[in-house]
Amino acid sequence: MKNLIVFFLVVALLSLSACTNEVEINSEKANIQSMLDKFHQAVNNENLGMLSQVFASDDDIVLINADSTKGIGWKSVEENLQKWFDSSENISYTFKDEFIKIHPSGKSAWVLFIQDGNEIYQDKPTSFEGVRATFGLEKRNDNWVIVQAHFSFPMSGWVED
Repeated sequence: MKNLIVFFLVVALLSLSACTNEVEINSEKANIQSMLDKFHQAVNNENLGMLSQVFASDDDIVLINADSTKGIGWKSVEENLQKWFDSSENISYTFKDEFIKIHPSGKSAWVLFIQDGNEIYQDKPTSFEGVRATFGLEKRNDNWVIVQAHFSFPMSGWVED
């Protein structure tokens, strides 16, 4: 009988542990979503200061743009973003199909989303659909930051199953 009671206690503790982990994952996903919302707002408002709060300021972070330009290190990423903002106006992007995956350690995560947009780039109206974005994130001092960002245009002739 004692063995049965111990067994049920162990099962109950494991069940509570699993529930706690699920709550933590959901809480972290909400924190990441807030960071993504800040990223989206910063892009649409051409706010480099706000973007500096969501990107890590490391020398080895990576940004690869859909036009194949890249930045490695915060200084280079910041210069790329500033050039974009200096060449653009009326940026209006929408973001959809966001997917967040958190590593079991709770210290890293991956995000993907699709963006559509309009802007006036170098005095020419520009629009696009279906740009894919992937971010690598790290949790630092209770804040999620982007350590890797990649944007790409869909391949022509792409066929989904």
